[in-house]
Amino acid sequence: MSTEPPRSQLDQLANMSADEKRRLLAKLLAEQDRQAPEAEATSAQVTIDARKLASETLEADAKQAPLNHPKRFPLSPAQRRLWFIEQLQPGLSVYTIPTALRLSADVDVAGLHRCFNEIIARHEILRTRFIAEAGTPWQIIDPPYELPLVEIDSKSEQAIRDFYSAPFDLASDRLFRAGLTRAAGDESATIHLAIHHIIADYWSLRVLMRELQLRYAAHQSHQDVDLPPLAIQYVDYAVWLNEQDTDLQQGLAYWQQELSETSSLLQLPTDFPRPANHSFRGERLRFELPLQL
Repeated sequence: MSTEPPRSQLDQLANMSADEKRRLLAKLLAEQDRQAPEAEATSAQVTIDARKLASETLEADAKQAPLNHPKRFPLSPAQRRLWFIEQLQPGLSVYTIPTALRLSADVDVAGLHRCFNEIIARHEILRTRFIAEAGTPWQIIDPPYELPLVEIDSKSEQAIRDFYSAPFDLASDRLFRAGLTRAAGDESATIHLAIHHIIADYWSLRVLMRELQLRYAAHQSHQDVDLPPLAIQYVDYAVWLNEQDTDLQQGLAYWQQELSETSSLLQLPTDFPRPANHSFRGERLRFELPLQL
C-alpha cells in the first residue's frame, strides 16, 4: 500500500501560503506527538510523509522569499506568565539566564561577531520584544541586527556581575546580550551570555551554544555552514497554542473556580514580617535530620 499523502493533500499544500504551511506543520507535529501507540502504522506514515512534505516546502519557500509576518503576535502561556511577573516588579534580573563558554585558543572576535549575527538572523525569537496595547501583551519580531560584543574587564568581578545583573526592558531592549573577557597571561577567553527567560530556556540555550560552536569552528576552518532556514519558529508555536482557544478557556475556567476561595497570599508563620516586595534573595542553609525521622 502506498504511504504517500493523497493527491488532494498535495494540491491543497501547493496552494497554501507560507504562513498557512507553518501553521499546518505545527499542527502535524502536535498530532504526531499525541498519536496513540495502537494507531495504525499506515496512518502514522501518512502523517510523517505529510509533515516532511510541508517542512520541505516551507524550506523551499524560505529560500525564495522572506516570510511576511504581521506586526504583532500573541504570547504563549509561558511567555504571558513571565510578562505578568515583569509588570508586577519591573527591572529585576531574576529571570535572566546567565551562561559562559570558555575558548582555549586565541579568540577571533570578528569571526565570533559574525557567528552571533548569523544566529540572530536565523532565530526570530532572539530579536523579539514584548509590548502592551490596552493591557494586552504582544510580541514583535525585529529585523536582524548586529549584536554588540561587549569587552568586560576580567579582573573585575563586579564588572562581570553587572553584565549579568543588568535588567532588560521587555518592550524596548534586545533581550540577548554577549560579552567577552580575556584571561591575563594566556590566549584564552570566555564568552558571557545573558538572555531573558521569556525568549529562552536552558534547553534552547544549549541549542544556541551548539550552533555557535558549529559556526565558529567552521569559520575558523574557512568553511561555510549550510543550515536550512527554520520551518517553524517559536512564534508559530505561540500562535498555534492560542488557536487552541477551547482548551485554554476550559483550563482557565477550571482554575478560576478551584482558586476562587483561596487567599491571595499563603499565610505561614514566619520569623520575620513579609516584605512589601519580593526581593528574590536566597540563602543556602545546611542541616541534618535525625535518623528517627
